[in-house]
Amino acid sequence: MALTESELNDLQSLMQDERFDDAIVAARGMLRRNADVPLLYNVMGVAMMQTGRPDDATRAFQRAHAMAPDYTEVTHNLVAALIGTGRVAEAEAPIRAALRDRPGDPSLLRNLASALVLKADWPAAQEAAKQAMIAEPGHPAARVMLASIQREQGQLTEALETLAPLADVAEAQLVRGEILAAQGEPGAARAAFEAALALDPAEVAAWEGIAAVTTFAPDDPRLDRLRAALDAASGEARTRLSFVLARALADSGADAQVFALLDTAQAVRRQQAPAYSHAQRRKEIGRIRTLFGPEQVAALSAQGRTDVQPVFLIGMPGTAAETVARALAAHPQIHATDAPGAIPGLGRAVLAAPRVMTPDWVAARAGALASGASDAPRLFDPTPANADWAGLILTLFPKARIVHVTRDPRATALDLYAQDMPAEPFPWAHDLEDIASYHAQLDALIEHWQAQFPDAFVTCRYEGLRADPDPQLRALAEALGLAPHPAMMEALDAPGAFEDWTRHEDALAPFIRAMARQDRPL
Repeated sequence: MALTESELNDLQSLMQDERFDDAIVAARGMLRRNADVPLLYNVMGVAMMQTGRPDDATRAFQRAHAMAPDYTEVTHNLVAALIGTGRVAEAEAPIRAALRDRPGDPSLLRNLASALVLKADWPAAQEAAKQAMIAEPGHPAARVMLASIQREQGQLTEALETLAPLADVAEAQLVRGEILAAQGEPGAARAAFEAALALDPAEVAAWEGIAAVTTFAPDDPRLDRLRAALDAASGEARTRLSFVLARALADSGADAQVFALLDTAQAVRRQQAPAYSHAQRRKEIGRIRTLFGPEQVAALSAQGRTDVQPVFLIGMPGTAAETVARALAAHPQIHATDAPGAIPGLGRAVLAAPRVMTPDWVAARAGALASGASDAPRLFDPTPANADWAGLILTLFPKARIVHVTRDPRATALDLYAQDMPAEPFPWAHDLEDIASYHAQLDALIEHWQAQFPDAFVTCRYEGLRADPDPQLRALAEALGLAPHPAMMEALDAPGAFEDWTRHEDALAPFIRAMARQDRPL
């Protein structure tokens, strides 16, 4: 039986009313009578995306695309679903197939640029974005995407020029604000974020940008505006704004209200995050320690790269690690690796299949990671999660230097709890007791590495860096065999709203008690 116009109108009404579960049921009922209608699979996929079922949505879009490869909306939805579920390689194929039939389609070119960005193929992504802008010069999305890619490649002036015609586009003002903030122009950045908010009062990212470049005084009129925005928000927007208002109130000294906001927001994040297992983490660390014992590292490191001396940062994530990373990256003799974060990925692969770590594997992986090192001998990977894999690092690079960033654990806990950390890879960052467990186990692992490979480590204490930065930065540079450079000092930013943990000591009591249970009394 053919679908009637009334049925399709009812389905459209369900989608417009955001009754997505009902729309899925209705679409399935129609498909039982008409199994070859790609429109129904497309609608069902959109509804599934809206109800948090991206894998099911992807399958629905794939069915629709198989029936109608030329159905542009389906192609776009399929690509977005594949990208959203991390299946970037699969996303690229349908885009390129569609571009063979429609080579100048600006929307397809933007999708291709998005897929290439996720692959970190920046030159190809930039070219795709440029082609999209040429194909549709008046479309703001292409300009915003090109500017974002230029920003990632360090082409900040070019990115601002690309955005210049888009003064009335909120997303363009957001990107402009982020670039200006990166250039050390907080006033101009704040003006751009305010412009974005004026164009779209519901834009949470604009408030996040304002908070990042503003120190709020108690009488700042933006506090009342922010409270009003929070009162009017719901769902994800309300959670994000809770973090923003907590930071603003901490700036202004209204400490009594800060943790009520953070506790509410983190309760939402705990529900969304996968459960964190203390026992599983302990077991994982035990396996890592066994896999990279002194004998194993000594035997395999002969195949590593001894002609380079890369620098790796380790420690708890957060402000302390980010601050030291910025200072190191500013040194002209230190160059960021093309593959930051590659070490944890390699480590997990070895942990899953230890037999892959042969001498040939070590030589190949070290060579790939050190590509370009002849021009930049001090490659730098600023990923704190490298801490798990110090043994792997020293297997691949026997002369590597590992910078361990330390901070008072109470300050670290406050810093992390006050941030809207992503559930992946930080499922433990939404509960003070989980933060304590992770912190204690990581400290013990780093102490193990330091005892095993004492000559590889350099310690940088965050509190000392803040109290007297010049001698601390000088000592850090010299410990790495580098001459001190003023750019390291210039890279330091002002302390944030949550520097002083003592203002929130009572609220941090669950963390402090949990650290004591972990034999790490504070």
